[in-house]
Amino acid sequence: MSPSTESAASRVWFITGVSTGIGRSLAAAALARGEYVIGTLRQAWQVVDFEQLAPGRAHGVELDVTRAGAVAAAAEYAIARHGRVDVLVNNAGYGMLGALEETGLDEARALFDTNFFGPVQVTQAILPQMRRQRSGHVVNISSTVGLCGMPGTPIYSASKFAVEGLSEALAAEVAHFGIKVSIVEPGAVNTRFATTSIAEVRRRIPDYAAVAGMDKEGLRQFFKATAADAEPVVEAILACVDDATPPLRVLAGREAVQAARAKAAQLSALSEIGARCFG
Repeated sequence: MSPSTESAASRVWFITGVSTGIGRSLAAAALARGEYVIGTLRQAWQVVDFEQLAPGRAHGVELDVTRAGAVAAAAEYAIARHGRVDVLVNNAGYGMLGALEETGLDEARALFDTNFFGPVQVTQAILPQMRRQRSGHVVNISSTVGLCGMPGTPIYSASKFAVEGLSEALAAEVAHFGIKVSIVEPGAVNTRFATTSIAEVRRRIPDYAAVAGMDKEGLRQFFKATAADAEPVVEAILACVDDATPPLRVLAGREAVQAARAKAAQLSALSEIGARCFG
């Protein structure tokens, strides 16, 4: 569909990682509202499946977000097809289990390539169009571990901390272009994340078993017992995007609220120490 024949009221979304999980649920919800979604997927067969959600409005793109050339091509496709991108959601990513000492540098770099440099490349590819439009909303999916690092996931936590810092700085850089930035911080969500989107480090050290020894099966059991439904997270993202003055952070779930309170308490204690030493 050419840009001239589309309704001006129909937003165009670009969402990475729509095969499962929050990305899939969010894409389906946006499509159900009559909007347009370009969704990225890792496998060709997934593209066909995704486009069946709403023929003519759901457009799948096979993409590995670590490949710069492919990212640029996907952004060009979206802009050529619709003439604009109103909402960018950086959702693609995966988790990693293993203490810092157990983690190989190659494993850490691979995770950062997807979880941090992936959003960097995608955002850099979409921002020029948003600047031309003088409008847009960048939504970066973080995690509660982006607020409070969790033992056993130091590299995953670090990647989400990096996304949070990037988002805070970006929000200040692009506000005068009419572009908004929000960070979504969900806790454990009832998706296939714990089954299909978790890597475990190759090397395990018995000394860390008590504090950082959870394996993939243990994580699955944890999610089974504690994970919340994805629908409220999706509703929170939609409400954020609909808001004329959206918040920088969206605490999506009780775990996220608890993590934010824990971080606030930590910072308060540090402030008191700093005041005594340097005040």
